Amino acid sequence: MRVSNDGVYGGIYVQSNEILIYRFMAPNGDLYPDTSKTKQPVQTHTVSHAPFKKMHDLYIFKKPDNVGGNDDYQMYVLFEEGILLYNNITGKTDPHRVYDFAAESLTLSPGLSDCRNGVLMVDVVRNLPNSQPEHSIHRFKGL
Repeated sequence: MRVSNDGVYGGIYVQSNEILIYRFMAPNGDLYPDTSKTKQPVQTHTVSHAPFKKMHDLYIFKKPDNVGGNDDYQMYVLFEEGILLYNNITGKTDPHRVYDFAAESLTLSPGLSDCRNGVLMVDVVRNLPNSQPEHSIHRFKGL
């Protein structure tokens, strides 16, 4: 499970290729009481990008440059094979393919990523002909 930096939303990736989104806080910052309603996800996203199979991590963050103060949250979903971006985690939206590592014979390094203020940093690996890994850092900013 990953929770947004402000603690408002959390997401869980389950083996059925679904991401369950939960809301933990009210707009005023109070925690929601633990009731049967709050135990149900506010949204379920089904990941159906065939080449993206091995999920590594996800990051939920408030949309940068949020105009009008509305609560729009985005989510990066990191796979060994690429990265998806959901522009609105509480609505039924299709993700944008941010990067497809297979096109460049790269893979995402597990556990070597971070997201701050909507900027995602990841370590990717290219296996050289001599079987030595070549690491590089890639940076992405939401759409």
